[in-house]
Amino acid sequence: MKLTKLASGARVLLIQRPGKTVTVEVLFNVGSLYEREGLRGASHFMEHAVFLGAKKRQTPREIAKCIEAKGGELNAYTSQERTAFYVSIMEKHLPLAIDVLADMICNPLLKSEDIEKEKEVICREIDLYRDQPVHHQWELFMRALYRKTPLEHPVIGYTKDIRSFSRERLLEYYKETYTAENVVFVVCGNIVDEKRICMLLERSFSLLPRGAIKRKVILPRLTKKSVIKEQRKIEQGYLAFGYPASPRNNPDTIVLDVIEVVLGKGQSSWLFEEVRNKRGLAYQIGCHQENQYSFGYFSIYVNSPKKNIPKILKVFYDLTAKLQDIEEGELKDAKEFIEGSMSVDHEETKRCADDAGQLAHAGSSIDEYIKKVRKVSKEDIARVAGKIFSENYAMGLIEPIE
Repeated sequence: MKLTKLASGARVLLIQRPGKTVTVEVLFNVGSLYEREGLRGASHFMEHAVFLGAKKRQTPREIAKCIEAKGGELNAYTSQERTAFYVSIMEKHLPLAIDVLADMICNPLLKSEDIEKEKEVICREIDLYRDQPVHHQWELFMRALYRKTPLEHPVIGYTKDIRSFSRERLLEYYKETYTAENVVFVVCGNIVDEKRICMLLERSFSLLPRGAIKRKVILPRLTKKSVIKEQRKIEQGYLAFGYPASPRNNPDTIVLDVIEVVLGKGQSSWLFEEVRNKRGLAYQIGCHQENQYSFGYFSIYVNSPKKNIPKILKVFYDLTAKLQDIEEGELKDAKEFIEGSMSVDHEETKRCADDAGQLAHAGSSIDEYIKKVRKVSKEDIARVAGKIFSENYAMGLIEPIE
């Protein structure tokens, strides 16, 4: 793994992996966390907009066909802090992948008529997510956990804001955020010539404006229980429940990654065993820990009959208390789960590139991360569990109409 910096200020992370394929990922440090009032959903909209046409390839089909005709995959995603674009393709087509991504990102046409059509597409996407309890429970949870902060707003935004976006407003937002010092390029796979790749990236993305974005995000602490409930015509309850935690660059996040595995990752986890296997209280249950550069949280999710939810939470509380004296064997297994699953996942260059890019934004690397996981002790588990699992929780719950 090699991290270098281009003359433009952009960072490049090169990861050698054997095989015939390569993934190029372009990660901008821009997402819903940094959006102003009236611009909710702008980051996600821009992710869509660059696919609508560019200088060399002027339609969505032309852009897609360039990559798909070579058997490759082109896609993107937006989160609270990141917007990422990637191509996975055979190594011999790496120059094409870089050229397509650079054309989309540096030369988007942003035609007014295309923007108007895409507004309707995204509004339908909003409706789709709201119709799915398994997705909407997380919107309720984030609203409960981060009231009166930018994080309470969904990444996808609101229909009202989406419909108000003009070409001029989106172009202004694009120029503010898509800058050279705000991006990380990740190339993962069968890398033949590192110097050539850096030259290609430097030349292809030369139109990105210079300049760093100075941001400071202060999120208030959760000082009391925060619960948001909705009722729908459904058969079971959908619950997302959890606590604020540390951002990615805090050492405690590594400890929480281990706790996440112990409590709720896989069929051998404590929650799966106690809630599903032993008591039959739910079909699906697990843990999710989110740690981005500016924020983090630890949560459990479950769908279950409403009457079972108090019983499930009681099991959860009992298991978190058990973390105060975790057995060495359980701890060893959890750490090996993390290292082993990352090794398996990173056989796929796309997953490896994505994980490495996220860690690079936080000033870390995959190798450093694994070393820190290996050092987690019983005392670390007890300390962090005692700090995180407090009386002040957030809950998003969708209940059946009685």
